[in-house]
Amino acid sequence: MNLLSLYYFVELSKDLHFTKTAERLFISQQTLSNNIKSLESYYNIKLINRKPKVTLTYAGERLLIFAKEVLLKNRDLEDMFSDINEDLSGSIRFGASISRATISLPRIFPVFTKEFPNVHIKYVDDISQNLEPLIVNNELDFAIVISEKPGLNIESIKLMDDQIYLCVTDKLLKEYYPNSFDILKKKSQKGACVEDFKKLPFSMMSNRLGNKIESFFVEKNIKPKITFSSTYSQLILPFCSNSLSACFVSHATLICLKDDVTKDMNLFPLVHNDEYVLRPISLITQKDRYMSSYAKYFQSLIIDHFENIKNINLQEYLFKN
Repeated sequence: MNLLSLYYFVELSKDLHFTKTAERLFISQQTLSNNIKSLESYYNIKLINRKPKVTLTYAGERLLIFAKEVLLKNRDLEDMFSDINEDLSGSIRFGASISRATISLPRIFPVFTKEFPNVHIKYVDDISQNLEPLIVNNELDFAIVISEKPGLNIESIKLMDDQIYLCVTDKLLKEYYPNSFDILKKKSQKGACVEDFKKLPFSMMSNRLGNKIESFFVEKNIKPKITFSSTYSQLILPFCSNSLSACFVSHATLICLKDDVTKDMNLFPLVHNDEYVLRPISLITQKDRYMSSYAKYFQSLIIDHFENIKNINLQEYLFKN
């Protein structure tokens, strides 16, 4: 039994397909098959049903639990020995949506690599609900997620409550509300309700935030006029900048996409049921993991960076010139 064979076994359990797993791992199908057979020979038990399709036997299911634990402990041991030997090399597996990675990585990466030039940061782009299982399964070391209640075996650090804004230019607002423009604008400075903007066309995020905001319209028996949708806020905001639609964007994203914010764009804090709409951003990792010195430094940079973002005054930052 060796760690590489256990690793191949865990990876095969994800696809349950020898060809797909071999291609994903850039190894031959024969190499993968030999490693599985080696495990079966070592334990003298069948781990995989190969026909009519690949499935784990009961013994295979037990081994999978054991293998994940062994690989996790091995990574902890490697990190511990790295610290003992002062060998400042290794890797950090980091997950976040592209928007939250864009907010954080370009700023912290130069600082981190200056301190730890031999540490490789491996980035995974995915949504929050997919990132948490990757943390639990030891496929990621850190992830930035939208999460109010972390799952079992998850260590969660609250980074910030990311406020949501209804963004609309004066030009578009005047076009659809020519007679009530001034009153609506003044009223919405301290809080905007979706029902007051029901005439506007919207660009909407195709994610949990978009679904949540659409539910606000539904509660008011309003069908919003959605002219464009995307999973990328980088595509949403330019439609607003060019007065083609209104949109909903968070505090942190607006800071990241500063160049797309025009002088005549209104940033109305979104309100629902008399409360501001906030999204809790957290940094998660697996509980009880040994954390190397470079992992601790990476974590501290993320926390400090979001602390700075949280304290930025949007109006001053975006419109000071």
